[in-house]
Amino acid sequence: MKNNLLIYILPLLLFSCGEQGKKSKTTKVQVTKTPTTRTVENNIITSPSLPDVTIQVSEEFKYVGNFDFEIIANSEEYEPEILGKPIASGERMVFAESTSDSMANKLFIVQFEGFLPEYDFTYNYDFSKAEYIGDNRYRHNTWFYNSKQLA
Repeated sequence: MKNNLLIYILPLLLFSCGEQGKKSKTTKVQVTKTPTTRTVENNIITSPSLPDVTIQVSEEFKYVGNFDFEIIANSEEYEPEILGKPIASGERMVFAESTSDSMANKLFIVQFEGFLPEYDFTYNYDFSKAEYIGDNRYRHNTWFYNSKQLA
């Protein structure tokens, strides 16, 4: 399995993605990006707001860093004047389980994101299979791919 990489992604929209305790099929969430300070210490992610959440990541993973990113309007659902422009931003925190020669076997990525303040957009996601972290529901994705084949 040396050439396969297993990636876990837990996207966290800047506050709980789903209403507390509700099991609605679709949840409409409006989010705006505001500065927040998130930290990782001893594999514990602490987000004081948007959402206020603490996540303990398994010790099999090592924290390797974080990075900010932009989401660009690139589909027909957006008005022509904003196509190609950033509409949302986010932060990813990356953890890896790797071999002794630093080849990654598994990644665990936590993603926080939200629309930029100048836009009044909403997220519309199906939460029927979302998992709970504390009192709030969050969506997640898991997949793997062959990195040798991709290269």
